[in-house]
Amino acid sequence: MLRINNIRVPISQAGDISSAAANAIGVNEAAICELRFVRKSVDARHRQRPVLVVSVDVELGPANSMRIDTLSLAPGISVEPVESVRYDLPQPGGAPLPSRPVVIGTGPAGLFCALTLARAGYAPIVLDRGDSVAERTACVGRFWGGGQLDCDSNVQFGEGGAGTFSDGKLTTRIRDPRCAEVLRQFVAAGAPPEIEWEHLPHIGTDRLRVVIPAMTAMIRTLGGEVHFRCRVDSIVFGRSKEVTGVKCADGRSFGTCAVVLATGHSARDTFEMLARQGVEMTPKPFAVGLRIEHSQKMIDAAQYGDFAGHPALPPAVYKLAERIDDRRSAWSFCMCPGGSIINAASEADGVVTNGMSNLARDGRTANSAIVVNVGHDDFADHGPLGGVEFQRSIERAAFAMVRAGRLPSGYGRSTPVTIRDGMPATTVGNLLGLSPPATASGGHGRGPARSGSAGGRDAAPYLPAFVTDTIARALPIMGRKIRGFDNPGTVLVGPETRTSSPLRIPRGPDFQAVRNPGLYPCGEGAGYAGGIVSAAVDGIHVAEAIITRFKPGY
Repeated sequence: MLRINNIRVPISQAGDISSAAANAIGVNEAAICELRFVRKSVDARHRQRPVLVVSVDVELGPANSMRIDTLSLAPGISVEPVESVRYDLPQPGGAPLPSRPVVIGTGPAGLFCALTLARAGYAPIVLDRGDSVAERTACVGRFWGGGQLDCDSNVQFGEGGAGTFSDGKLTTRIRDPRCAEVLRQFVAAGAPPEIEWEHLPHIGTDRLRVVIPAMTAMIRTLGGEVHFRCRVDSIVFGRSKEVTGVKCADGRSFGTCAVVLATGHSARDTFEMLARQGVEMTPKPFAVGLRIEHSQKMIDAAQYGDFAGHPALPPAVYKLAERIDDRRSAWSFCMCPGGSIINAASEADGVVTNGMSNLARDGRTANSAIVVNVGHDDFADHGPLGGVEFQRSIERAAFAMVRAGRLPSGYGRSTPVTIRDGMPATTVGNLLGLSPPATASGGHGRGPARSGSAGGRDAAPYLPAFVTDTIARALPIMGRKIRGFDNPGTVLVGPETRTSSPLRIPRGPDFQAVRNPGLYPCGEGAGYAGGIVSAAVDGIHVAEAIITRFKPGY
């Protein structure tokens, strides 16, 4: 097959990809007997002339030469021969495996680790503190409806991990060939096929709730076990600090010489348990901030110009980053087109925000986190759990405001904070000390400065001053890039604290914890990934390490 790169197609001709591919290499369209998308993106840098940029693999009929040097290429087009690449499981090692490997967590890292092990014949035992998707969705619904938080089954914990209640983004910065295998496995489980070629692929929370159970079912079909409502309370170590098993809160225990820690970035009680047991951990930088919400129509207009609303264009996205000074930057994170801001708490007496979108991304609003970098020097506690306590203090301060009903102690009637779905909310105008316009989340322009307004720090008093100050300095700059972004009435909801794990569990080149043989820190919670795909890839890497060490059977 031939791969044709950089085909540029006007939006008005988005349905003529086959014709555009033929023109790109100077052949008749009838000469193409097979066409497969490899990459598709939107170039909206010229807002009045957005174009699709496409790469495709084509098979030409037998009457047409496959020699690249005989093709008449259009300007800017490159062509290369390609062969199908498949993922092959590694060869098993020779060490005996006296018991089945145990995988803790069913987020992307745990799922793909367990699925890879199961495909290779290792019949893993998978444990998750939360519920299956169906029961977990009911728990989350009750919490959002005003019910009590279930600290074991919520937006963060349960089948599929935190990604189940998200936009299901599959973008990643890593360049690992296993990324393609991750996408193929998602498609095999029911994800839309276009995730294999879209530039910014996503599955959506509604489709993920179908895909994730299908993957769990496949693990079971291949001989694995999956146990929900099974929270691991301790790792059992031998005299040489080697893993010998795990114990769960319900009294169950599992003997094993291989434990995969794929707990996700919010398993703080697990981190505390590991610290008590002497597992080495180190603090890691992360980011905190607020969620910003706009009208999706406003974002579409800002990004696409007159082509906003064109059926060939997806809901517009953005990515913004501003360096404010030598120490601080602010940037958009986890942008959710056509989505909603959700309460994503996992601990009692805390507030956490996140963004969530369906596959269609057809909601009226768009949201994104605007976050600021946090480093080791910002923590009051410089130990390995200092970042955990930093996050927790913010979440509890936000909850105290919510519990008070509106006004924290000492705040007057001019406080700019309101309560939205159990989360403290304010506006850009309040943060900047400006008077808000008549409508929020969609207008343009800036209001005049308001003398004596309760703005700035008071707009989000649960956040450190350096975070709110950095965001306040960044927003007007962002507003010059996306018109209306810093409209004073634009809603800000917080806090956003779970951007990534606040710590790392060091591991060696064999993927085992540095002082605990048989313990395999894995995924985002262990500090080795940042998103669904990179976590899934890390899960595959860890599974490969176990496979190449042990021979199957027990």
